[in-house]
Amino acid sequence: MTNNDNENYALIYIQKQEQFILEIVRKSINLEVQIISLTNKINEFEKLYSESQNSVSQQNEMMEQAANSIKELTVKSEKYEKLKSDYFNINNERDKILSENHILNKKINELMNEINRQNDEMKKLYDENEELKNKIPKKKTRKKSETKLLEENNLEDDNTF
Repeated sequence: MTNNDNENYALIYIQKQEQFILEIVRKSINLEVQIISLTNKINEFEKLYSESQNSVSQQNEMMEQAANSIKELTVKSEKYEKLKSDYFNINNERDKILSENHILNKKINELMNEINRQNDEMKKLYDENEELKNKIPKKKTRKKSETKLLEENNLEDDNTF
């Protein structure tokens, strides 16, 4: 082998080594670019994951608020149903009382009519009594001295009819 061949051989070897090193540098650069790209994607995914976690947290809060609202509405609905039931019961009692009141008013009216009838009858009897009294002759009036004498003598009074 000659010096020229050795130089050629060395030159080829150096070129191959340079190409190999350049290929390694190029692959390293590509890997670094890919690593940077993957890092960016990971950061984006972490950001999306964080936003998703925030969204899930907000949705959980909203679900909790909705559950509390449903509980409150359920309690209010139960209270409303009880009030509604009480209202109907009170109305039924009111209707019963009104019915009883109506019956009592009828009886009171009947009694008032009976009282009026009896008052009319009493008035008639009173008028008849007055009329009869007017027909009876009046007693003679005596003097005090005559009454005293009768009493002293224990005599009967013939002034009565």
